[in-house]
Amino acid sequence: MRILSILLVLMVSVCAPALAQPQLNAAVNASSFALMGSPNGSLAQGSMATLFGVGMGPNQFAKVSAWPLQTEFQGVSVEITVGGTTVDAIPMIIASSGQITIMIPSNTPVGDGTMVLTYNGQRSNGLSVRIVQNSFGIFAINQAGSGPGVILTTDGSQANLLTNSAAAGQQWDIWGTGLGAVEGEENSGPQPGPFPLDRIKVYVGGIEVTVIYAGRSGCCAAIDQIRIVIPDGLTGCYVPVVVVIDGVPSNFVTMSINNSGPVCSDPGGIPPNILTQQGGASIGEISLTRQTMTIPSSIGTFNSTTDSGFASFERFESAQVNAMAGMPGFFGGNSCLVFTFRADDSEDNPDDPSDIDPVLPAYLDAGNLSVTNSNGMKAIERISKGLYSSTFGSSLPLPGSSPLYLVPGGHTVNGTGGADVGPFSANGTFPGLIDWLNKNDINNITTATPNRLEWSDVGGDTVMIYGTSLDLDGGIGGGFMCRATGTAFTLPGYVVRAMPKSSLQEGVPMGFVGMGTFRSETCSAPGLDSCRLSLNSNDMKGGIMFHGDAVTPPGGGGDPGGGNGNGGGGAFVFGSTAFTPGGPIATKYAATGCGGTNVSPPLTIENIPANTLSLGILIDDPDAGGFVHAAVWDIPPTTTSIPEGGLAAAGVPGTNSAGTVGYFGPCPPPGETHTYRIQIIGIPLSTAGLPAGADATTAGTLLNTFGSFATGIASSTFTFGQ
Repeated sequence: MRILSILLVLMVSVCAPALAQPQLNAAVNASSFALMGSPNGSLAQGSMATLFGVGMGPNQFAKVSAWPLQTEFQGVSVEITVGGTTVDAIPMIIASSGQITIMIPSNTPVGDGTMVLTYNGQRSNGLSVRIVQNSFGIFAINQAGSGPGVILTTDGSQANLLTNSAAAGQQWDIWGTGLGAVEGEENSGPQPGPFPLDRIKVYVGGIEVTVIYAGRSGCCAAIDQIRIVIPDGLTGCYVPVVVVIDGVPSNFVTMSINNSGPVCSDPGGIPPNILTQQGGASIGEISLTRQTMTIPSSIGTFNSTTDSGFASFERFESAQVNAMAGMPGFFGGNSCLVFTFRADDSEDNPDDPSDIDPVLPAYLDAGNLSVTNSNGMKAIERISKGLYSSTFGSSLPLPGSSPLYLVPGGHTVNGTGGADVGPFSANGTFPGLIDWLNKNDINNITTATPNRLEWSDVGGDTVMIYGTSLDLDGGIGGGFMCRATGTAFTLPGYVVRAMPKSSLQEGVPMGFVGMGTFRSETCSAPGLDSCRLSLNSNDMKGGIMFHGDAVTPPGGGGDPGGGNGNGGGGAFVFGSTAFTPGGPIATKYAATGCGGTNVSPPLTIENIPANTLSLGILIDDPDAGGFVHAAVWDIPPTTTSIPEGGLAAAGVPGTNSAGTVGYFGPCPPPGETHTYRIQIIGIPLSTAGLPAGADATTAGTLLNTFGSFATGIASSTFTFGQ
């Protein structure tokens, strides 16, 4: 019963008072609180779901306390209709009139359907829901699906906390809901039983760990547990944890790992002695950031650089310290965290707190702040008690703007002290801008191809990789943050699958990817238990298309792997009988001056991505400065093959760099062998709006620009020499 009590407490919050007519606003996984419409926002058979709304039941806490569970509780009942079949859900917890937790019966059909709640004979509106076989969520201590997870010792007696860390070789249980249906009478008692381990992967700190057991718990209905073994090589107060079932990731939580003792420790984090005292913690966070941004648009590319400063001084009580999310940069290298948020700022569902972090601190008065470097002194303006923010300078020539301020080298932040925090001084050296080597190649984030980012060596600085995708139609957004080591990092497939698909605004995808160097220096101030100065130099690129590969079809499924792989329809690829990828092309396809017939090679195209309205093909020679051999656009999206010599007729052809319309075969200088590139680009527009015969510069630029927001790009190379 101890476990059940812990989990029930986590599902209680305060919402609005009851009204006569129930209003049903949202239904989310009771563990993850994943937003409806997000990649992991579907509801699984046999899982617990939390409903948010107005006037849905009595405005006082009540929970079921005896078997068998009934389909009506405290005057509340819920129906779910999918494909013409209606089942009765089981109300389990009434937190208030605005929040009710139910069990979705295991025999609920999979697919898109409607949920209706009835309270004292009054029926609510119908809420659209999607029922799937599996969609796992991990309980979190903060009751919002983020931050430290509910991860217990195998006997259920102790929770993983900052003061009760796991160690390598130990077994711990992840608690959640959404593994899937059970076969027994789930309303009559717990139905423990295993889930197939070959369908589940668990990643801790970016490492796939051993799973001992996964299945329904023996304590309760609809609650699952996953037993894992902590691997070697991990340490930290906020180590990321994610569960992947059939390719679909859960929410991301963290756990504390320390092989040297129960109390965790992070450089610059809350000191272990403060954690042990369990008297709460006062934390100061100061950051100086240079943000370089590149965003393509319909009228050109927008570039800007902004220097800014931010600071917060916060007080967390003891229980909040164990529930709060980790501070950026504290989780281990080569691991990632993903978070979701509302992207539409709508007030349609004001009583749905499923995307709100309830761990709210008290703010501390630290007086006035300023920063000094070789360019002089700048104030970090106070915007409210405990919060400070200023833009120091910008590269944009806007009225009233100042020139860029931050420089590589020393910076000092001074605080005059206030009612809660005494005077202090914090020193740090600002890093230079990271050299992002393959920035121009990062245009699409999809599981169909590896998403590898590369940069020059940054010495001892920490490298952070981050990204954001906005689905404005669905009103949801997703972001990720990864801490990387070395000079390259490939985004894990489970991170890519957790991100929503990017919307287009004026033809530009609402996706962003960036990287930056991160330095963290400790500081001290009277009244603070922890003080940290972060210095960040970031390079961000907009116009990135996240393809939303993880959107779960009815019934679940998907790529069973946890890493990069192909989507359900396979990778967007093409082939040719004229060459093997990376190999030489037959001479007949060369220019006449190099012994060929100047005929274009045949092509076959497979798995054209969804939402493609036309195709573009670009053939160029990077070894000759990007000499364009062919540029063709407005190719119908139903095209699956182009015959030999038929490239120009497949769509609208442009003028190549040789001055002819259509295809011009390879013909490098004598004694040289060049590598040529063919790209087939999926374009979310039916026409490029250019006439036939547009020159090579315009045509090549056009197709390369389309690559920034393509639905997909298939690419290959061939060689030719003489």
